[in-house]
Amino acid sequence: IRVADQRIGDIRAQAAALLIGQDRLNGILDRYGDETVVEAIAELRRRAAEQMRANISAIPDGIYRSQAFVDSDGVVNEPLTIALAVE
Repeated sequence: IRVADQRIGDIRAQAAALLIGQDRLNGILDRYGDETVVEAIAELRRRAAEQMRANISAIPDGIYRSQAFVDSDGVVNEPLTIALAVE
């Protein structure tokens, strides 16, 4: 993990991205109105859930395993293995 003074640029970039997102969302709200935007978001969420359910149902039954490796968990400075099994 990089030390705090090396992270400040990342934090500033994230804050700048949030401000851009806020401006763009406000532009959409101004253009289409709150009700239309809320309805559109609800429809997108409904469709995403429907597609996810369809994709999951297409996966054959079984046990699925995976592993990932990280340099550190941010607390202890040692390599960490993350293992997952889904049945």
